[in-house]
Amino acid sequence: MIQLDDKAMMDMYGVDKTLCKQAIIANCTDGLKSDEVWLIEANDAESAATIAELAQSRVDREAQETKDYLPDQYKIVEKAQIIEDGNNVVLIISADVDAMIELYNSAKEG
Repeated sequence: MIQLDDKAMMDMYGVDKTLCKQAIIANCTDGLKSDEVWLIEANDAESAATIAELAQSRVDREAQETKDYLPDQYKIVEKAQIIEDGNNVVLIISADVDAMIELYNSAKEG
C-alpha cells in the first residue's frame, strides 16, 4: 500500500485536506486489488459528514468496478466498513476488515 499525498487525495477521491485536521489515505499499488484505508480526523461535524459521503461514494464506485470483472475483490468491497466516530471517519476495504477494525478500536482506546 502507498500513502497518498494531498493532491492525490483530492484528485482521486475528492477529499480536500482543508477539511481535515489529519488525514491518511492509503491504497494498494496492485490495480487488481481493492485494499484501501482512510483514517481522517475532520475539522468539524460538517466536514466529517462530507468525508463520510465521499467514503460511501468510493465504496459504491469500487463495487461497480469490481462486480462483473473481479468477483473476488467485489466480495471484499461488499464487506467494506465506514466508521463515523465524532469527527473521525475511517474507511476500510480489506480481506482483513474485521482485524483492522479491532486494531482501530484498540488504538482508539489506548
